[in-house]
Amino acid sequence: MPIQSLPWDSAFFGYAVSRLNILGNDVSEDILKNELFDGKDSNYDVCYIYVYHNSDTISSFLHSAGAILYDHKVTFRKDLISFEDCDPDKIVLELKELTQEAIDIAISSGLYSRFYLDPHFKSKQPMLYKQWINNCFEHNNGKVFGINQNDELAAIAGSSVSGGVGHLELIAVHPNYRRRGFAKRLIHAAERFFLNSGAVAAEVVTQLNNSAACKTYQSCEYSMIETVDVWHFWKSKKM
Repeated sequence: MPIQSLPWDSAFFGYAVSRLNILGNDVSEDILKNELFDGKDSNYDVCYIYVYHNSDTISSFLHSAGAILYDHKVTFRKDLISFEDCDPDKIVLELKELTQEAIDIAISSGLYSRFYLDPHFKSKQPMLYKQWINNCFEHNNGKVFGINQNDELAAIAGSSVSGGVGHLELIAVHPNYRRRGFAKRLIHAAERFFLNSGAVAAEVVTQLNNSAACKTYQSCEYSMIETVDVWHFWKSKKM
């Protein structure tokens, strides 16, 4: 359970950032205190702490220590068997280059993100989501799909394949075009890409508090397989 420094996050946000996984309930408060305050890698400004959802004892300690719970990170998974339709959806296009429209839509999807909710990070959230969607375009085994409406981009989905699993990296719909089923159509297009790439399953990560996204994935036959709470512990608030 050692703390790990996160060089990319540290450089991007301008803080010394680390990560601590506490994915179990058999960790004592003394061990946690030592890791957070006295461990050899405890020289950080903020530590992301990952805990299984509803780990009451650990959560109580983290709250008392001054950590703040910013995310219930939920992972959905679906086994891929066959295409749901015979022909590709003609309304869905493969996007080849990053545009300002794609950036703006990606940024608009981040209102449930812990990087938007934590005031220390909020100003960098637009840049983070710009980087995220850019990574989708640059992925060696990925595709970005989009839907145009009225001569403008209405929705996007970044996707990639690794280790036999397709990953829905980012799905975002412009606020003016929500509740029209565009997210589902993008998901189905990504699944076709996954199957053609040899993937046997698809996964997507979102926030449990983002009920609209969770309902969309469940309606597309994705099952929730894991929920992890993510806390931010800022050293300046230590107990």
